[in-house]
Amino acid sequence: MNNSRNLIKKWLDELTFSGDKKEIVANYVLPDDIKVTVKFNDIVQNWNMESKFFRLSATPGTEIIIEAEQNGKPAIRRIVTPGKQYVRLASNNVTATRTKMLNSILDAKDIQKELIPFVFFLRDGKFQSPKDEKNALAFVLSSSELSSLALGILLLGIYENGNYEDENITNCIIEFNYEFFDDTSDTSLLKLSLLDMACSLYPSNIFRQTDMEGRELRCKLQPLIDQRLNAILESSNKFSIEQLISIFNIHEYTDKQYTRDLAKQLINDSLKNLAKFSFDGVALSLDQHLPIKQTVSLHKGSAQSIVSCFIPAVPLVYTAWNIFMLFSGFKPDFDLVSDFFSLYQGPINSNLKNINKATAYLIGDIAYEQQGVFGIAALSKTCIIFSSYNDFYSESINKSKQYDNPKISLVDNILKINYNTDCLPNKNTMLYWPQDEFEKQYIEDNWAFGEVSQGRIAIHCSRQIFEHNDVLINKELEASGENVVWSIICEDKNKDINLTEFSRRIKEQWIP
Repeated sequence: MNNSRNLIKKWLDELTFSGDKKEIVANYVLPDDIKVTVKFNDIVQNWNMESKFFRLSATPGTEIIIEAEQNGKPAIRRIVTPGKQYVRLASNNVTATRTKMLNSILDAKDIQKELIPFVFFLRDGKFQSPKDEKNALAFVLSSSELSSLALGILLLGIYENGNYEDENITNCIIEFNYEFFDDTSDTSLLKLSLLDMACSLYPSNIFRQTDMEGRELRCKLQPLIDQRLNAILESSNKFSIEQLISIFNIHEYTDKQYTRDLAKQLINDSLKNLAKFSFDGVALSLDQHLPIKQTVSLHKGSAQSIVSCFIPAVPLVYTAWNIFMLFSGFKPDFDLVSDFFSLYQGPINSNLKNINKATAYLIGDIAYEQQGVFGIAALSKTCIIFSSYNDFYSESINKSKQYDNPKISLVDNILKINYNTDCLPNKNTMLYWPQDEFEKQYIEDNWAFGEVSQGRIAIHCSRQIFEHNDVLINKELEASGENVVWSIICEDKNKDINLTEFSRRIKEQWIP
């Protein structure tokens, strides 16, 4: 039995993709008593065990789960489909893009199924049936992570359609557990903003959590909202999309000018930071919670969904959160489009101590310790490079946060990430290197070189570099040893005739 299990594990570990990335390829055929299924995009298909090839129609970045089962005991390998990522661009007109985004959300395209009844309520001014209303309101009062967002869309629908009288809806809103007094999570400000909206809609109703009427409660909320906004202002504007949406809500619905001015300043500052930390039309701010071992698609991230609402002809992405911005009348106080495409050198916040944003590349001294992302370089919308210890986004990262590791420095166009591996759970470090996104690239010994669009990049490591293919294929490099230093050098293509000349010059000039 152990031999059989080892055979299956070896078979799974050795799976690769064909050159055109449209087939999974096995090294050999498994015995007939082993059943293999392939799951992706809610599709489950059986692998014909007479063949070493499995044809699939998954786009790059799709998670594939391959399960080999024998005698009721499954073994699993998860793989993310390799390949160059597709980029969908927004319209050249911001108004047209916003209309498209809003219509798509209101038609329930590409949003979570739990939110569909609420966007229909916003669109139509009513739920589609008594059963839909009952289930939707029960969902608002559930403990789901989407409950607050669902409540927000419901309140927005009431504001837009004037439907104040439904007793069931009223009871749901005043009974919602807003948990804002002791809650310090990213959603706490959202719940504060939603409660303020609810109090303005139902000034004479008693809110169960506080046993106060809406008008009385709203008076008590105001200093608390101002306190939270000032705290964010003092924290170098580091906040999540949930908090930013909350600030949009506060700006739109507060009846206090001081609070509106605070919210306005925070939104302007946030948009300025997104503009600085962007390249080739993409906001490079990492999402608050990225999935473990997934293709990095910042052009599809929540930060980009904000950018899509304000900048024309950039990669288009929207989420249900965007609906609050789309109904807001906020306009930046500065030329956001100009700032977004301007060059920049300098700091942004405590996570971004220094960046160099040039025509052909962006390179930055960045530390997202929670996600184990250190140092970053961008050469195109989808070609993003960064370092990490161990496997990026792995659970061991949280155990390593206590260490002051690595040391990062950026001087002009050279970024160095120095790991003291004695402090790490293991001595392995990684570099995210998406081979499919380069026009040309190669790896040799301690070096990696690549080019795309207007830029070229060189990677030097103090240890031998190896390709690492487990969940992600053609996207990771690894190096291990007592101390590991990754160096990233970015330049404009016009400095050398070709990638070969670039690599030769960099090697000759390199001083470790």
